[in-house]
Amino acid sequence: MKLLGIILLSILVLKVQAGIYKYSNEKVDGDSYTLRMGIFDPDDAPSRSSPGNGRAFIKFDLSFDRSGASQDGSSQITALMFMSEEVEHVGLLLDDGKRHFCCSKELFEQQKCNHTGYVITTDKDQGNDFMVENVNFYHNQSAPSMDVDSAQFQKTINITESGIYYIFFVKCPDSGVGEKVKMGGSIVIMNPYGYLPGELWYYLPFYGVLALAYLAVGFGWLVLSVKHWKQLLTIQNYIAGVIALGMIEMATLYFDDLGYNISGENYVGAMIVGVIVSTIKRTLSRLLVLVVSMGYGVVKPTLGQERYKIFLLGGLYMLFSGILNIMELVQRTPAFTTPVVLFLVFPVAVFDTIFYWWIFLSLLRTIQQLTTRKQTIKLGMYKTFFGTLIASGIVSSIMIIAQLFVSITTNPDEMWQSLWIWSAFWHVLYFAILVAIVILWRPTSNNTRYAYSEVPEVSEEEITLQPISAIGEIVQRKREDTKEQEDTSKINQVALEMPSLSFSIDDEDEKDGGKLD
Repeated sequence: MKLLGIILLSILVLKVQAGIYKYSNEKVDGDSYTLRMGIFDPDDAPSRSSPGNGRAFIKFDLSFDRSGASQDGSSQITALMFMSEEVEHVGLLLDDGKRHFCCSKELFEQQKCNHTGYVITTDKDQGNDFMVENVNFYHNQSAPSMDVDSAQFQKTINITESGIYYIFFVKCPDSGVGEKVKMGGSIVIMNPYGYLPGELWYYLPFYGVLALAYLAVGFGWLVLSVKHWKQLLTIQNYIAGVIALGMIEMATLYFDDLGYNISGENYVGAMIVGVIVSTIKRTLSRLLVLVVSMGYGVVKPTLGQERYKIFLLGGLYMLFSGILNIMELVQRTPAFTTPVVLFLVFPVAVFDTIFYWWIFLSLLRTIQQLTTRKQTIKLGMYKTFFGTLIASGIVSSIMIIAQLFVSITTNPDEMWQSLWIWSAFWHVLYFAILVAIVILWRPTSNNTRYAYSEVPEVSEEEITLQPISAIGEIVQRKREDTKEQEDTSKINQVALEMPSLSFSIDDEDEKDGGKLD
């Protein structure tokens, strides 16, 4: 309950960082990592639309306040901005594996740096991809009783090279700047097309295209459903709901990124709808594949007692998956530590494994039942669906192995323009499986080929080839033929018994005649 309370509170108050970063009394302590963002060079940008209009820059408009200064006179906070390739020019990488930004007394005595209290930098010309600026404080001599100093930092840097940019504000221990330093103001990061970070740009057209794809599938499903509305099955209504949720999810993600790109600001509250819809869609899609694999409405009319297990698994998955998605939005909150992440990721992975295992076992069982009953039309449909899931499983395994290999062997900062592919792949894979279900279970004039039936004497081939209005006549004719066959069988049985009966009477007559003579 405490964890859930922290999450809900964070939803209400936390603002997601965007292209315009606003600060109010933000504490600067040590080498405070502030921002990481992909920025395109205008010549390499995928778009030069408004509001960027072909310009790429970083604009600083900040103020700093200090208190508890240990000395009068000048002291400083250092602002760093550099591309990921230039990190070796900042700080020292020591034997402990950590990069130390500040020149301490120990490092100075070891002659590894030149000035205590300052950031360590190697010989590097400052330019549009590298900046080291000391923000100096000067004690207010007119009000010595107030142990508070102020400093301003205003600067605009035009970006001329594409890459990942880091921004740090460093308060070195021996800088004399004081015990507490707080930062206010804003940092504006503009790409040639707008405020959306470079590593997120490709999601915008991707979500738009996928939303249109869902719309096309939904429109086709709607047309078929209206045309054959009298013959719709329950499972087909569930499919329609999942299509609608997928379309809403993609449209929400698209317009959320579009608003982010235009305004430069975003809030968790505006993204909650997308998280909820996404969580519900993922849960219902897994439930849909599961009940289809179990043969609901095909080899069994109801789910029976298993429906309680299905509802329980779906409910638990929705709960933990939803909390994990929300946590991803508020992951900058200090309350969320690594144990919390593991606490949420592990059960989601376990529930996903249960879903996949249950789906394949149920599908194999359904195929076996259809084979035993010799229902060839339904069997062919389920074999096709099984082949689709096997193919998706193979492709997923290859993709996971490739992602692990790339993650181990490649610096993420070097792959910043293509990392979106890993996430986009799962959206495309899910859409492909949904399209397979839509094709196999599409509404037709003869939905009985999907439906569960208690009449074993009527072959699927005969029903499938007849119009829907003739199916009742076929069943009735089969019953009449069966009754006629039973009557014929009884008559034949009587006919077989007649000769023996005649023979018996003749014998008795002969015996009686003999006695009379």
